[in-house]
Amino acid sequence: MRKMICIALALVFATNAFALNTETKELLAAIAMPLAVDAVSRVTGVPQTELANLVSTLNQGNVAPTQFVDVMRYTPVALTDNNAQPFVAYRKLPGRALDAALRGTVDAPSLGAALGSFLAALHAFPVPRATRFTRADPESQGWLEQQEELRERSAREVYPLLEPDERTRADRVFEEYFSSVDDISLALVHGDLGPDHVLCSTHTVTGVIDWSDATIGDPAIDLAWPTHATPREFAEALLEAYGPDSAGPSERSPYYYRVAHLHEVLHALDHDDAALLEHGLRAFRERLP
Repeated sequence: MRKMICIALALVFATNAFALNTETKELLAAIAMPLAVDAVSRVTGVPQTELANLVSTLNQGNVAPTQFVDVMRYTPVALTDNNAQPFVAYRKLPGRALDAALRGTVDAPSLGAALGSFLAALHAFPVPRATRFTRADPESQGWLEQQEELRERSAREVYPLLEPDERTRADRVFEEYFSSVDDISLALVHGDLGPDHVLCSTHTVTGVIDWSDATIGDPAIDLAWPTHATPREFAEALLEAYGPDSAGPSERSPYYYRVAHLHEVLHALDHDDAALLEHGLRAFRERLP
């Protein structure tokens, strides 16, 4: 259920691809939105009014420049895969993966500012309302339990593969993080904002995709890759556009960046994938402070 609802967010991610006047954009949004809402509602069973309210709130958020829904060619088709799992098809979003774009000739500061504005609006979305759509309970601290489980599994299964000094450095990463999580303002987060999940043109972000990990959690997780694996001018513009609330998340974001490949290592161990294990261990070692 949660995955289907999160797909709705991807379906309605706004773009400013067409140079239309405000009245025309509002009209197009009014026409297109019911198509997406109806399709997702039929698959998930979530009432259309709730989904419509979510779409409306997102598109009226304080995101600069003003953005509106662009889903005129959206295909509202509910499908199932070979395992009878339902999903919704939608048209291919414009743009290319952000990491590939940043290796070329693009306006990195403008792209950083666009993503920063988007994340600021996403993290400002009311948590009580987001809870209804993600089915995540912020009081359960599930987001923190996931990090505790990662630490425990890593100590059991990954540490034996590390050198003694690497284990000490890994312990320090976890200790610094857990000493900083007593007073976190939780937010609606994407949860997997990596290089393949942000699409862009030369000057702006055109889409954010793959919302299956969206939940209520630490907003720092969404700043991990965008501020630690991108050009400096991109990261600085992102944090400036995000605003003063970036201070806390920015301080915690190195943790999520450093432990990201532990998930890869554990997955490789679970599936006996030697090549993936080698890659994950090498990448994890490279990110240790």
